[in-house]
Amino acid sequence: MIRTSIRGLAFVFIILRFILRASFVYFTEKDRWLRTSKLAALVQQTSQQALIHLNIELEVSGSSIGQGYLQVGNHMSYLDVFIMASIHPTCFVTSVEMRDTPILGHLCRIGGCLFVERRNKNNIHKEISEITEALSNDLNVTIFPEATSTNGDAVIRFRRPLYTAAVQAKRSVQPFCIQYLSIDGEPVTRLNRDELCWYDDMAFAGHFINILSKRKIKIKVSYLNTISYDATKEAKDFVDLSYQMVSSHYKGFTHQDKLAPAT
Repeated sequence: MIRTSIRGLAFVFIILRFILRASFVYFTEKDRWLRTSKLAALVQQTSQQALIHLNIELEVSGSSIGQGYLQVGNHMSYLDVFIMASIHPTCFVTSVEMRDTPILGHLCRIGGCLFVERRNKNNIHKEISEITEALSNDLNVTIFPEATSTNGDAVIRFRRPLYTAAVQAKRSVQPFCIQYLSIDGEPVTRLNRDELCWYDDMAFAGHFINILSKRKIKIKVSYLNTISYDATKEAKDFVDLSYQMVSSHYKGFTHQDKLAPAT
């Protein structure tokens, strides 16, 4: 319990430090995309520190991506944001509901997030144009096209609208696959997956405290083959190809609760 409390305080400290540093950039840098780039770099540094305090050991496979890529992949928890941000500077796309949430909304703004209104399609063209502009300014943009976090049973269908930004910006799509491997040496199964997966109406506080109590969590991110832009591709082509790649690579969780320790 003492160890968990110390790690919790350390995590709070790095978040408070991020808030101070990012708020300074947010309110002093007037150029929109230079500001977003600087914030993405701060988010990367903070996420790398967060993974240390969360005792998350991250394995990354696949080639390193360039700049101005639309990153797309599966989504099972808020942990995925720290994971993806720690690898490459990127800005994330989230909902306007999150933007309007007290405290979390401010964190999203100073984290350089781009916002979309998922319940109202009237503004989708404006929102896509912002993502297009970010890509055109050589910013990596990460979306979770399942549009929700899941329990990890399978990769659910990818939604199309935001892929239009890659077509308009003439940029490549970079699929990735997140796999939760083990918790304290035990493989992640359908019996213990909820210790990492966070979805539906699960409470945040208890879930996060439980993660802080773990000695080691192993997670793997696989960068799959880049889907390069060409004039013959439409958004649907990007969606179909990336979904096929991610869903076929994803292994899911076994039913068994007693397996050989994960390596």
